[in-house]
Formats: sequence, structure tokens, C-alpha cells
Amino acid sequence: MPYGRAGAPIKGGPHVYPEMAPAGLWTTPSDLARFAIELQRSLQGRSNRILSQTMTRQMLTAGLGGWGLGLSIGHRRQQSWFEHGGANEGYRCDLMAYDAGDGAVIMTSGDNGGELTEELRRTIAHEYAWPDFQPKEHTVINVGPEQLELLTGSYQFGPNSFLTISRDGVHLLSQATGQEQTEIFAEHEHEYFAKTVDALISFDTDGQGRAIRLVLRQDGHDRAATRLDDAAAKPIAEALAAANLRIKNQTPAPGSESTLRQLIGGLSAGTPHYDRMTPEMAKLTREQLGQLQQLLSGLGAIQSVNFKKVTPEGIDVFKVTFVHGNAEFGVSVQEDGILSGAGIFDIERQ
Repeated sequence: MPYGRAGAPIKGGPHVYPEMAPAGLWTTPSDLARFAIELQRSLQGRSNRILSQTMTRQMLTAGLGGWGLGLSIGHRRQQSWFEHGGANEGYRCDLMAYDAGDGAVIMTSGDNGGELTEELRRTIAHEYAWPDFQPKEHTVINVGPEQLELLTGSYQFGPNSFLTISRDGVHLLSQATGQEQTEIFAEHEHEYFAKTVDALISFDTDGQGRAIRLVLRQDGHDRAATRLDDAAAKPIAEALAAANLRIKNQTPAPGSESTLRQLIGGLSAGTPHYDRMTPEMAKLTREQLGQLQQLLSGLGAIQSVNFKKVTPEGIDVFKVTFVHGNAEFGVSVQEDGILSGAGIFDIERQ
């Protein structure tokens, strides 16, 4: 039985998804571990029951964003590993394995399970003397509010990818695009860490101590972000504050219901309004249009759209009732009404 963030069971129990792969895989920790072991054996040339050694090497070679073919690739201290998380409503799971050694599969049945999987992985790393993922000890130092203020602002990694640093009294808060707000703590004057995730943020400053750049170190990867000027940062900070307020008050974004109705109509007809999507969203929709049409086929016209919740990531979730079934949809809408993300969580046909 899956459980939500408040500790209550998810209504209806586990979701059943129609996808062939994402969100459609049901397995056990043991079988997922066997999958990892077979990849390790194939990589070492000891087995080719599923993939050749050449194909496995391609699969486990890091490409754009540190991803291989379907798996995230990490590398540190002369060792490489592969991993992938899993997150459906009420479940948080994780698989990681070194290319030539140990690994672990951790599965939880709660939306708060991510913190538990991280804690368990650190414990396993400690007990088995792994070279990575060990629990790190930090010494917190006090930094005055004036110094903290010099670090606040919005930092840009790339198009539509930001990290906003804000201050609440003597507390410094970090929030990445589409993620929850996290408090970070000073270990050195310009180096901060989070307690809930294994992440470090270091700031580069100018002659007056004002941050001009940051580097985020997480999962064996470094990502640099440049601080935006005040004019460019203002709308980002305002949008983030509005999103956080929506999450707190559980209110949908203005226009998200009408955007969802328009999206469903366009997908069903095979003519989505690409001009009302971000370039990334439009690209994904074009690539998956055939599959999305198939998912919606036979459901008929929309009878009602009812708001359910705002997720901690700011996604508006609606239950849509059709003539021949119902489904849950999630949408992310920018302030200008442009669709930046969407997903179908569940479909029940009648």
C-alpha cells in the first residue's frame, strides 16, 4: 500500500499505468538487483545473455547531463557507478551499483521515502566501506545576515534551469526549478551544504563579497550557474514565491484548467498547440504524439475537470472525467500561460 506525504494511504492503492516502460515497471528489490548484476557481468565480458559487452559499455557511458542509455552515470575516485531512481505516487525507490562491485536497491512505500533511501544508502556505504556515498560530517559556522544577503539571488544553469537563493532571517534557502525549497548551512564562509540531500554549493564572489557565480556539486557532478542581474532575477523570484504560496495554500495556477482542456483536445485530435508550449515541451510532445493519442483514444468527450492538489514540485493535478473513463493529469503552467510540463498519472476506462 502506498502512502502520501501526510502518512495517509493513497486512495485507491497503487496506480496502474499504461506505459510500456516509464511508470509501468513492477518488480522486486531482488530482481532489480539481479538486473544490475547482469549488467556488471556483461560489462566485464562474463555474460551476454541480454546485452553484448559492446552494447553494455554504450549503455553505461556518460553522455549529456551525466546520463547513459537509460541510467544515470556517476564517477568519482577512479570508480564508476550507474543508478536510477523511481517515483510514482506513494513510492520512492533507488538502484545504484558500481560497474565492478557492490550495489544496493532500496524501495519505500511512501512519498517521504526519498530521505530514507538516502539515509539507508549512506549507512550501507559506511558498513561496507564504499569509496563513495559515505555519511559526511559537517561543522556549521555562523554567518551574519549581512553576509547571507550578499549570496541571495537567482543563478542560471541553462535555459529554464535556475537555482534561487533566498534568506529567511539567519536561514539561507535554496530552491531549484521544479523542486522544493531546502535550507542550506554554512560550513565555510562561501561553502554550504544541505542536510536532506548530498549536495554542496560553493559561491564565487567579487571584491565586495557579493556572489557572482555558484557551483552545485551533487551525485558526482559539478554544475556551474551564473548569477542574474537584479532585473532578470526579479520575475524568477516572484514566480517562485507565487508557486510556493500556491503549494502552501493548495491552489491551482491561473489558467491551468483551461490549458489542460486545450491540451487534451489538441492531443486527441492530433493537433496540439505547440505555440503554447515551451520549446522543450513542444519537442517532447511531437516525439510522443502517437503514443499520447493512443492513450486518449476511446475515452470520448470531457465531462468534468476537478482540481485535486498541487504537488510539492508545483504541479497542478486534476481528475478528468470522460464519457468512457477518467484519468489524472498533471500540468505545469508558466505565468505567461505557456505549458512547461504535463503528464498522465492514471487512466481508467469504462
